[in-house]
Amino acid sequence: MKLTIALLTLAVSAIAAPIAQGSYDDYGDYSNVPVNPPANGNYGSYGDYGNVPAPPVNNPPPPAGGYGTYGDYGSYKRDAEEKA
Repeated sequence: MKLTIALLTLAVSAIAAPIAQGSYDDYGDYSNVPVNPPANGNYGSYGDYGNVPAPPVNNPPPPAGGYGTYGDYGSYKRDAEEKA
């Protein structure tokens, strides 16, 4: 029991101890690093797909049971009445 209390006390004091904070001043300066320009020279045409034809989109078939009536929850009410 004494060992457990001693270990818990040591752990709590280690967690609560202040940690010295370092400095980021000595990490270097990136001002002399060469930067490659983008391939097209600018970003003006990025994402411009004006000359690309849109693929044809076919409407999907309706569900096997039909669409039902959404306004009054018809199928939901019918299922509840059949179970009662």
